[in-house]
Amino acid sequence: MSIWSAAPFSRLYQAIQTEEQDVIDQLVHELGKDLGQLVIHPNKASKSRSKLESKQVTFSDGLEYELNEEFVLEAIQLAEDLDLDELAAAETLFYATESEQLGVSTADAARAAFYIRRQYILMIVSYFMNVSQNQDQIDLILGTSNEFALTILNGFKAVERDVDELKNQIERRRLLAGIVDPLFMKTISFKREFLFMEHQVLGEILYGLVCKEKVSKDQFLAFYEYTFQYDPEDLFVISIIPAAFAFCANLAKLSQAEITNLHQKFRKDLENGDSTSSHPVSCTIIMVFLVYYIAWLKKSEPDISDAELDESVIAPMKSTIEYGSMEQFLCLAAETSDISLTLSHKRSPFYDFRALLQQHIPRLIPKRLMDVDEAATKELKRALDHQRLKIGASTLDEKEVDKIFVSGNEISLSANFVALCSKTFSTLITDFIANAAFLLTQLQDSEEDIIVSSESFSLDAISESADLERFYLAAFYVYSDRPQLASQFWDDKSSSSFGFLQWAAQCNSPLISSTFSVLLSALSCSEDNANEVYKFLQTAHSDGAFNGSMGVSGNSSRISWPVILESLAYYNKSLSEVSVEEDPLTGVYPIDLQPLSGVVTPELGDDSVLFIAGYLQLVFQVSIHSTAARNQLFTGDASRLPKLLGEFLKFQTSLVGATLTVLGSLVEDERDNKRFVWNLIEDWIFAPRPDRRPLVNKGSVITKHVYYQCLTNFAEVSGFADLVSCLMSPTRPDPSKPYEPLEYTFDLQIGGDNRKQGVWTYIDFLMTEVFTHSDPDHISETEKISLQIPLLQIMLDSLASFDPDLVFNATACGLPGLDNIVDGKNFVEFMQSSPAGAVLNYLYTPNVQKVLFKIAGLGIDRVFEGPHHSDKIRLVTLAIKLIDEVLRLERFYIDELLPILKQDSVYYIPSDVGTHGLDSFYDALALQLPLVAEICLYVGTTHLDLVLPCISILAKISLSQQFAVPGNSGKYPLINESRLLTMLETVDETLRIRQAFMDQLESPIEDSLSTSVKVELLQFLNNNLSTNGMSVAHFLIGFNTRDGDLGSEDDDGTIKSSRSLLKSLTYVLKSSLSTLKSGSDIIYTPLRISSLILEIILKLLRSPKYGSLVLEVLRDGENLFMEIANLEPKVDLHSYWGNRVFEGVLNEKNSFTAHGESIGALIAFIIQRGLMLQFFGMELHSMSLSGSMLITKEYVDALIDTRQFVAGSAKVLEFLDVLEFTFENQLEKRDDLFAQYDFDYVFAKVKLNPDVSGNDLLYDFETVQNMIRLNAIESRASGVITDADYAESIKFFDHEKASLISFLNNHLCLSNFKRQQLQCLHSWVTLIEVIISDGKLDNITRSNFILEVFQCILPKINDYLELDGNYAEELLSLCVLLLEKYEKDKGTLFTNQQNTNLSLDADRLYPIFKVCINGIFSSQSTPNMRSDMYILINKYLTHVSENKAVTTAILVAIRASDKRLLSTICNDSLMGEGSSRVTALLLLENFVKVSSNLPTSPLVSNFILDTMKRDNYLLLLTQTIRRADSVFKATEGITLDILLYELTIFKTSAYLLLRIAQSNPGASHLMQCGVFNYLRDAEFLKIDPDLGLKLSIGDGSDSEAAFITFSLDPRGTKGSISFYDVLIPVFQLVSAMMISLGPMNKICQTQIKELLQTYSALVVGIFKRDTIATEQQNQDPQLKELTNLFTLLYSCVGPTSQSGNAVASSNIAH
Repeated sequence: MSIWSAAPFSRLYQAIQTEEQDVIDQLVHELGKDLGQLVIHPNKASKSRSKLESKQVTFSDGLEYELNEEFVLEAIQLAEDLDLDELAAAETLFYATESEQLGVSTADAARAAFYIRRQYILMIVSYFMNVSQNQDQIDLILGTSNEFALTILNGFKAVERDVDELKNQIERRRLLAGIVDPLFMKTISFKREFLFMEHQVLGEILYGLVCKEKVSKDQFLAFYEYTFQYDPEDLFVISIIPAAFAFCANLAKLSQAEITNLHQKFRKDLENGDSTSSHPVSCTIIMVFLVYYIAWLKKSEPDISDAELDESVIAPMKSTIEYGSMEQFLCLAAETSDISLTLSHKRSPFYDFRALLQQHIPRLIPKRLMDVDEAATKELKRALDHQRLKIGASTLDEKEVDKIFVSGNEISLSANFVALCSKTFSTLITDFIANAAFLLTQLQDSEEDIIVSSESFSLDAISESADLERFYLAAFYVYSDRPQLASQFWDDKSSSSFGFLQWAAQCNSPLISSTFSVLLSALSCSEDNANEVYKFLQTAHSDGAFNGSMGVSGNSSRISWPVILESLAYYNKSLSEVSVEEDPLTGVYPIDLQPLSGVVTPELGDDSVLFIAGYLQLVFQVSIHSTAARNQLFTGDASRLPKLLGEFLKFQTSLVGATLTVLGSLVEDERDNKRFVWNLIEDWIFAPRPDRRPLVNKGSVITKHVYYQCLTNFAEVSGFADLVSCLMSPTRPDPSKPYEPLEYTFDLQIGGDNRKQGVWTYIDFLMTEVFTHSDPDHISETEKISLQIPLLQIMLDSLASFDPDLVFNATACGLPGLDNIVDGKNFVEFMQSSPAGAVLNYLYTPNVQKVLFKIAGLGIDRVFEGPHHSDKIRLVTLAIKLIDEVLRLERFYIDELLPILKQDSVYYIPSDVGTHGLDSFYDALALQLPLVAEICLYVGTTHLDLVLPCISILAKISLSQQFAVPGNSGKYPLINESRLLTMLETVDETLRIRQAFMDQLESPIEDSLSTSVKVELLQFLNNNLSTNGMSVAHFLIGFNTRDGDLGSEDDDGTIKSSRSLLKSLTYVLKSSLSTLKSGSDIIYTPLRISSLILEIILKLLRSPKYGSLVLEVLRDGENLFMEIANLEPKVDLHSYWGNRVFEGVLNEKNSFTAHGESIGALIAFIIQRGLMLQFFGMELHSMSLSGSMLITKEYVDALIDTRQFVAGSAKVLEFLDVLEFTFENQLEKRDDLFAQYDFDYVFAKVKLNPDVSGNDLLYDFETVQNMIRLNAIESRASGVITDADYAESIKFFDHEKASLISFLNNHLCLSNFKRQQLQCLHSWVTLIEVIISDGKLDNITRSNFILEVFQCILPKINDYLELDGNYAEELLSLCVLLLEKYEKDKGTLFTNQQNTNLSLDADRLYPIFKVCINGIFSSQSTPNMRSDMYILINKYLTHVSENKAVTTAILVAIRASDKRLLSTICNDSLMGEGSSRVTALLLLENFVKVSSNLPTSPLVSNFILDTMKRDNYLLLLTQTIRRADSVFKATEGITLDILLYELTIFKTSAYLLLRIAQSNPGASHLMQCGVFNYLRDAEFLKIDPDLGLKLSIGDGSDSEAAFITFSLDPRGTKGSISFYDVLIPVFQLVSAMMISLGPMNKICQTQIKELLQTYSALVVGIFKRDTIATEQQNQDPQLKELTNLFTLLYSCVGPTSQSGNAVASSNIAH
């Protein structure tokens, strides 16, 4: 039973590509029967239909299926459409439904699957017939019947029937509906192309079968007889030709009887002349047979007589040629030539030899694939009938009128089949030369006899029998652009092929000479071949004097370069001597074209035209392929060749266009050659001549008639465009003079002798006259394209001729001026002469834009139809690139160039130069929204050269004012969103646009260009992705931007449908990461792509509105979190990055950073890792918030469960492997040569290199190179670099340039590496925090994980404290959180009095304390770092404070540490900014507390306090009371943040003083420091207890000031702060000092009494409030505490007048 699913055939095809032999063996055994059937399939059958209608069927997999009614009806319809057995149709439909695609119906998918299965079968069988050597597998396919060749023949018939049936379907549709639906025709076109491809692959299979000797004589004759069934113009016959020729080439494999039988058969057919002559393809097969029959006959019968040979071979061969075999071979060669498959006129002969030599046999056309143009055919019949009626003849029958066909699409042969034909035809040509050279000689002799015997030269008469020329021309088509085939003529100089060339070079006929020259041009299709042709013609010598008519007088000439030059000189001389009476070159009357009276324009005869055309073709091909030959041809004999061509132009022959094209090929990229030819063109067009009117005066405006005098037809205009395109193309810089002034390809004074100088006139004519009229209806598409391509290339090259950053670069490198760096020493004139200004000026005109936009808007369907590298695709690509360039240069043109162009100038510049009424080129595009839609669609093509500029255009217009319109824009009030987004939402191609981006993103990466396309596409999405609202990127990704949701399953292309760009992004992300996981070498490209995708996904997730919805989508099916976590590789210092191992020493010799792919891979990996960690954190946090315990646990286990990993460490800790890579910076300081450069400008200009393949750097330093070049040019122009030291200076600048670029590259690599590594570390820290906070971990698991994290990061902190504090700061901030969580989880242990547990925790956490102690005085530490370390030490001290042994050990460690430790802490507590000051004070307070609680001994005396005394710290600390006083007294310039910060500092300082005052030594020292004096002088303590203290908050700039009030009654009052927060610490300090010093310290008693007296009003106010609160039973705890403090103080020092009474009253109240 046949298998109708395409899947196993697809798998076999894939296995063949990947060389999986086991899979191939298995599948060939399973599929052998189906493979052997090729395209033959069972037809419809009533039995099968009945079985299908029963709804119970068994498919090829052996399973029984029950079908529904809808499926049965679809299967029956499919069977009808394909004429396929109903059960086979049902199975095909079933498998097609399993792989439905976006926007494709089930029926269409089934039809496609049917043809795809057939395609796989044919390609697989073609592989086995033509490539595979596995005979067993081949035998399985061929079977045992030896009838496989007939299966192929039946396949041909089946395909042709299917093709003819399509035409019948069209006719039926036309009869029934009257009009054919375009969608229906599109389906028909798809089927036709598929069937045509099948027909060709069948031909390839037949060829392979012949080569394997599996075709018998009778089977060969069956194919031979079948060729009689084809019409002479039917292209389908060509599928049989390679196999037929190959069979004839293998006659030796047949028996003598079979060969004799074939010979007799073919001779008999030749005798039946009518039948054979009407089928020239069959006749050609006979000719090929006879070519090889000669060799076989001579070998089998070496003694055969000449008469017998003539009878059996020569006469039949002549008969085949008479019947048109050679002409048919020319036709076959031409139809399979690369030249015939392109639209480029440059690759076709300058003279249409094929039209001359193929007049009897029609050209092959795919007529079966084409529809008859009924209207045109009827019009032709009417015209013919009208002519016949005039002469009295009867009208024609419809069958007698040739039908006119029309084709909707371009239909061409496949590249594989063309290659097969070319190989076969090349073999025939060389074998013809070897076996039948005598026939070529006879053909040449016969033609020369005709020429000699004729009274006058008649080209038509000669062309009738010009079969040698047909052979030459066929060879031209076979070898053109096929250098490997052509090289066989030059590889062996003793071969018959090379001998043939030597013989053929000697000829007398102009037609033979010309076609042989064309053949030689084909044999020069590579640099080596062109050099061989040049040598061949250089060493050849003329055997007779050249007389201009190529041997008409009996002499013959051997073609050589001297002969070619003499020929041109001869014609120039003859044309210049022509008289009015007679033209000696033509023998006819002169033409009647007289621009001026009395002047005759000469004309060449037909023989002279084709004669010169052949030579021009030869010169052209050799020039474009060989630089050495081109230079020799141009400069040889004092540039005689270009001079002769320039002179030849003046005679206005029919070869003007060809001559211009040849001149263009000679200049190529040589500046001097270009300027030489510019002068020739100037002389030709503008120099005064007798045959035309001169210019009015030198400064006159050039009118168009001047050009039209020289360019009179399309070929000439096209050739002129070609030449100017070559002249405007960039020149190759002279390596010996790299630092010459900037220049154009033309002399700035060009045209000054005849007109107003400059090239504006050329661009004016080409753009306003030629380009705007390049799309008329009367010229073919081929001609339009051949003209428009060079015109667009001229515009692009002109725009590229001037760097818009030139002025900025010159300024950045410190040049004193700009005149010295340009040709002519005048920068303004240099800018005015720029062709870029001319092109930009005309690109803003409506007529030019109209044509440009029409070219660019060719349409996605026609672009898809075009083969790669076709001229049609090239044309569209050039137009799109031109639009992109205009958008890029617009600001430069309008802001900088236009003001200069509008100044007075010596150059021809139109007076209306400008933007011609447009504010911007974007305005023009805004009126061409269908074009913008097409540009979006182009993104999905496989023509990547086209895709890149399309993305660039979209990136520019998406950010432009004309397209990115804000909702409330005054200019476009009715547009609520981006105009581009509106267009994408409303255009008919919405789905296709989304599909285009999906297809491009999912396409395989094959080279650097495809990588660049994907990167640019992703950057476009990323740059246009907004987290606030909907954007273009949201639309493309799949959001329903109209309704603001994710779309629906029925809305194709949206996120919720079966296929969307978001799904493509995740697919490519996983594919990129899988390549990293599977390979040992980490590659830059997949990392770059995956990091960009992750960045896009993170932007989507950060959206507060859509982030959670997108996360849900990413979790559906294959969870993205888990897949990425499993795919992420582990790296180490031995990992390979772009085939290199990391080198940590950073200097000029570091090959790792010098290799862009290596350092790029490392940095991209770090970026990707950081983004991945951010994604993990966001997803984990989201799942935690959603309350999904199961998924949260799965995520957390994947990250921290050590049981999953062999190494025993959590995966999340392995993510820190990127920190193993560190650079040791050994870059040397640069010298002062480039000290004046503005490196900020340089760094702003440096971008990532789009292509880092090979040894390219990661960054593009083009700007640096340009700046250094300008520097060198200025030095050269100012005389710093002289001619004497030019060479040395070049070496010096080159060396310094390389050195500077290396330094900058290393600097940027290091900076970017560290920045991304730090960002990755920050992301990792954030993820750890999320795991700890949101991971739903139990206390024990979390505590163990925290300890594991500490164990991992503490050594790194220790290292980073010596290397880079930024890294340490990140990790220290994490430690603070971890320790806090650990404290909560282990709270019971910290409060437990079991010293065993305390000691255990102390040991575990001691490394934290040790790291912080060492880090405090590290040179890398920052205030923020020290703040974290103070917190960590403080927490640690708090945790272990109950364990005396531990605290003792800690204090010993502190005392033994560097003396800078306490000094640093004290300095931070006094002068630190931010949190470090507060935390330092808290730490010191804890130090004092711990040291005070320990028993005193010599070892652990309170050295903390001693250090404070010794360093005068306590005095400075007490002075902080003054600082607080200044803050409270401030009237302006204080903010709320500063106020609260200073209040916190005051309170913290007060508590530290309190802790110090709790010991007698501390209190005594505070007394000595005058603490009571500072308190007594503090104004803020003297506030009115009833009014409080009001402070103004703000910077003084606000019209309305804000106020904060410190009050004793703040509750419920807005803008008030409790003043108790200030008072309580102060009087706690006073109380502590009084208690510590004791009642015997009279000084203290006196100081306190004076203090209370000073603040008696405050004391009285407090006691009054306390009394009232007691009476009201509404006691404030802070009020109560302060009252108790005052009571305590008075109880010790006694009452003081008024305040004493208040105390007494308060006591009474209590």
